Amino acid sequence: MFHIKRMFYRCFHAVHIFFGVLKNGLKKEVIASYTVEAAGVMAIIFFVIMILLNQAFHVRGETVGKFVLHEEVERARHQIENKDEQEIIRRSQGIRWGLELTVPIFRPENSLRMWSLAE
Repeated sequence: MFHIKRMFYRCFHAVHIFFGVLKNGLKKEVIASYTVEAAGVMAIIFFVIMILLNQAFHVRGETVGKFVLHEEVERARHQIENKDEQEIIRRSQGIRWGLELTVPIFRPENSLRMWSLAE
């Protein structure tokens, strides 16, 4: 048992010295300045994580909002009810982003006529 303790102390002696651990028998103490500095560093790390999560949720919301708008426009431009219109205009607004799409109505007969003229 004594050899295991001695081996443990030899392996981690440098770590103990680095963190300021004092060995007084079985009592171990840490210098208080390290705990105060660690508290400051952890506060900064948590603040950075909070900002990154906020940006991630913002990008996700913007992407989903724009995708829903694109899907809505694609469905509307193929509907028969919109055959008399020239183009479809749709707008979407979110927090810190906005998008307006203007697309022509899908008319396959026009492209078929153009192909027949080319032949």
